[in-house]
Amino acid sequence: MKFIAADIFNVPDIGSGLSAQNTQGHAVPLSEIGRLEQLKGQVSVIHASRLFHLFTEVQQEELAHRLGALVSQRPGSMICGLHIGRSEAGDIDD
Repeated sequence: MKFIAADIFNVPDIGSGLSAQNTQGHAVPLSEIGRLEQLKGQVSVIHASRLFHLFTEVQQEELAHRLGALVSQRPGSMICGLHIGRSEAGDIDD
């Protein structure tokens, strides 16, 4: 298992053409990956539980797109997690 500390909102090129591919089109070994943007389109499973409520609605949408950019197009790849919602949209003032 490898952990990469990053602020997903400040990761450059996560929405453009950068990915963990070398010039021959082969995936870069995990041991050589040190930046989150290198995982674009390479991740099989992302588990993101109880996370989205920490952000505004606009940030939640951006987070969803950024997580989606990391997920591989291979069959079976997924984003999963546990979240609770309300029937009415909006922020909750605790």
